[in-house]
Amino acid sequence: TLDTGAHTISGTCDIALTNLSGERIGYIDLRLYSGAITDGSYITGVENADTGRSYDFMPDVDGSLYAVRLQDDGMEPGSSMTLRVTFVSEIPEIDDRFGYHEDDVLTMYCLSFCFPQVSLYHDGAWDEDPYYDDGETEVNVMTDYTVTLHAPADLTVAASGHQTTENGVTRIEAPNVREIGIVCCDHMTVYSEEINGVTFNQYCPSYEGLLPFYDNMLANTEAAVEVYTEYIGPYIYDEIDIVPVHLGSCGSGMEMPGLIMNGLPVFFYPDRGNGQPVFSELSYVDSAITTAHETAHQWFYCAVGDDQYDEAWLDESFASFVSEYLYVLEWPDAMDRAVQLDDEEGLDPYTYLVDRADPYSDVVNQMRYMQGMTATPYINWPVSDYPNDYDYTICVYYYGEYFLAELQHAMGDEMFYRMMRDYYADASGQISRGGCFVRCVLSYDHSDEVLDVLERYVDPSALL
Repeated sequence: TLDTGAHTISGTCDIALTNLSGERIGYIDLRLYSGAITDGSYITGVENADTGRSYDFMPDVDGSLYAVRLQDDGMEPGSSMTLRVTFVSEIPEIDDRFGYHEDDVLTMYCLSFCFPQVSLYHDGAWDEDPYYDDGETEVNVMTDYTVTLHAPADLTVAASGHQTTENGVTRIEAPNVREIGIVCCDHMTVYSEEINGVTFNQYCPSYEGLLPFYDNMLANTEAAVEVYTEYIGPYIYDEIDIVPVHLGSCGSGMEMPGLIMNGLPVFFYPDRGNGQPVFSELSYVDSAITTAHETAHQWFYCAVGDDQYDEAWLDESFASFVSEYLYVLEWPDAMDRAVQLDDEEGLDPYTYLVDRADPYSDVVNQMRYMQGMTATPYINWPVSDYPNDYDYTICVYYYGEYFLAELQHAMGDEMFYRMMRDYYADASGQISRGGCFVRCVLSYDHSDEVLDVLERYVDPSALL
């Protein structure tokens, strides 16, 4: 239930579990990441849905981790049970992926990281990495979500999967996803287009003058899906929601399965007294590249899963490469239109676009320029091993893009994209590891040039 008066979302989750390990499991680690964000977010109860037995639990780490002791109900290998978990998440008033925004035009709720999840159990232990606000922490297997959301009837709801809303009750069916994201807004419309079996739903918060901005998002999402399908492999869902939300700038975004949140360029100055929005940082090119990046996460994170805390490069480096290198080099018509709109309105994008005439030399020069800005050139360290957020961002996003561009140059275009298609096909639906990708590369090309690229960017001691 979304309570817009108290700014909370609360409810009951039934979580079906099967022990696929070869050992007895005596406790379950649950995560409620909102507990690391707001003090009013916590799990309120855990019981066996079949027997009604209540279990003791205790928050740990940063308030987002709960160890649930199963007592005599420990799970033997191959056994199953259903946990019934009650929770409440306090929604902060903040322009972020989890938060609400309220102004004279609309009220909007971004609901991510606020639902109970089960940690990943692997190698005899639960994943217990802390919540990371400048990135992601989750490592989730594919599962099926069925959600009933009660909310005020005037809210339009966008969500992972498929949803229908009637009289304030939204029913969501989201099969084969790693998690779900939901956006609710009281003044938002939607229009849809279908291309090659994929339905593109463009949501439009009701700010005057932003329809070209929304059209630009839709066009670049459609173009990105076409490019990535050709070079990497098919999109795994039949629908994608593009939702402009308040994230601080139009260069910010957030990915969820089948749903991308793109930053709105809207800021308000109450002292003007007219309640009208002021557009800031409105660049169509910046928004186009952000859209392409968040769309790329549908391939790398949604389809090919990874440990987003210990091996963030397996989604962020890949999303940066395919959006800021591959997508820019392909330069679909939607990018021409974005440049034209910026030119017409005198806008100056801050996104650096790779030199399409000589992209490899441009990447090499960029890497030389940035060398020395970070403590390490390695892209595959866990978040906690980087000395600060700056080093993490530069290494995982920028160096990661350069690594894949250099790898493409060393292998040649044809072999590189054949390798990428095979890697995607093999790892889709799974949780990939850095070692899996490196082995895939070396199975195609073990040349000195490829080994040199790997040696400069990938720390072998950190490969999982």
